[in-house]
Amino acid sequence: MSSSYTQEEVDAVLAVRSTLREAGMPAASLGEVELIVVTLVAKLRVDEAVAKFRTLKQDILDLYGIDDVWSPKATAELAQQWHRLAVSGVDEAGRQIMWVHGGGTSVEEERVCVMASVRYFLAVHADLWTLRNGITLCIDTSNAPKRKVGNEKKLQVVWQNFPVRPQHIFILGTSFATRIAVNALIAFASLFAKNKVISRIQFSDVDAVGRLVGRENLPAMHGGATRLPTSEWVAQRLADFPRMGLPVLN
Repeated sequence: MSSSYTQEEVDAVLAVRSTLREAGMPAASLGEVELIVVTLVAKLRVDEAVAKFRTLKQDILDLYGIDDVWSPKATAELAQQWHRLAVSGVDEAGRQIMWVHGGGTSVEEERVCVMASVRYFLAVHADLWTLRNGITLCIDTSNAPKRKVGNEKKLQVVWQNFPVRPQHIFILGTSFATRIAVNALIAFASLFAKNKVISRIQFSDVDAVGRLVGRENLPAMHGGATRLPTSEWVAQRLADFPRMGLPVLN
């Protein structure tokens, strides 16, 4: 196994996998990358990681019939979703920044949007420092549609179910009127999230985030350094993901 991880980290991932397998989850559903991300985000708490993994599998992937998040057949469909997810640098503590543009999502594109978001989420966590220390989450609402699609609360629950450990949560691009709507969604989301996470949400703007993390760490569209397109960045990060080399399940 990789020496990049501590023995405690390896043992925790193996314990999470063993618990899920004993509970009847198919071996094919217990991907190494997903197990590592969820377990380290849960700070090696096995029971919490098991619960988070079940949520990822059942309330996100299974909900949208996503059997294989790595399926190459989805590449063409995903190409229409990457504009929602920007490539950024790192925050003031060296943690990866997860930058979501958002925008309206039709019912028909929910599944592929979720699949792209899962790949991006895993790519954001593709370094040991971020795995161990969490992320900064920026949600840009400036391109939110004026007319509601009708699936906003359903998707809000899905996004809230992602097993992230944000140290900062910035909501950008809001006006007084849209903050009322966002606050309503936050109140709804608080039914599913820990108060500690909800308390880290703050309304902000790009300039303020840039002052905190360094302007070069913003997405290129906001004056940050030029980086790979999102699709290429995700592919490269996932290819370089620090694996443990877990024993293969029978």
